[in-house]
Amino acid sequence: MQLALLLANAAGSLYMAGLCAFVHRVHYPLAAQVGPAEFQRYQALHMELTGLAVGPAMLLELAATIGLVLFRPAGVPLWMPWVGAALLALVWATTWFGVVPVHTELASGADPRLLSELVSKNLPRTLAWLARGGLALAMITAAWHAR
Repeated sequence: MQLALLLANAAGSLYMAGLCAFVHRVHYPLAAQVGPAEFQRYQALHMELTGLAVGPAMLLELAATIGLVLFRPAGVPLWMPWVGAALLALVWATTWFGVVPVHTELASGADPRLLSELVSKNLPRTLAWLARGGLALAMITAAWHAR
């Protein structure tokens, strides 16, 4: 079970780290290139399709993180699952209280100020997911060396 938790955590974290980095660096900046007439449809599709792409991975990551805190694998230092949980709390907080509200506002139409705000509010989330990805690999390494 502990190996499954480590692998599920790594899969969710690394998937989300890569996806969020791509969205931050490529997808969000490209949104500014969508014409005003098409923007509302683009934004509605973005929100719908992104939810399908991130929802299962975020839930997998959440479940694995809780599991690692409760059932820490041998060799994994106590602080690692807790730091992972804190980073995940930051991810969820910046998602629901930072990024999602801006997306909701953008559903009314393109706004360069809001697009810039979206990139700014997404940066902490991107960095937290990248850190979680590295931490997930470090936990696998620690457990591997302890066996």
